[in-house]
Amino acid sequence: MDIVRLILQWVEAGEMPPELAEVSEQTRVYHFDVMVEAGLLKGHVVNGENGQAVGAAIQRLTWEGHDFLDASRDPTIWAKAKEKLLKPGLSWTFGILVEYLKHEVKHRLHME
Repeated sequence: MDIVRLILQWVEAGEMPPELAEVSEQTRVYHFDVMVEAGLLKGHVVNGENGQAVGAAIQRLTWEGHDFLDASRDPTIWAKAKEKLLKPGLSWTFGILVEYLKHEVKHRLHME
């Protein structure tokens, strides 16, 4: 999920976060593929002969992509979500993660 978040930051800002530069091109393309499929990004993925993604042309974030990025923008909230939800062996869905992040953002807004 860190890679998903970094890719969304990249598409929004237009420049690659340094942490994402350390991720292989193959891994980034795989994530582009699943993120387009999940509706986080608008774009086109090119598949090779084996059916695996080999390239991508990403146009922009979708509404859902903006929603997730905005909810995960605060590093403290993101770290808390990773600690509470994104643990090995713990069952979660993307929807649960987004709702948790939104809840934490709302909670923080009411505390300020």
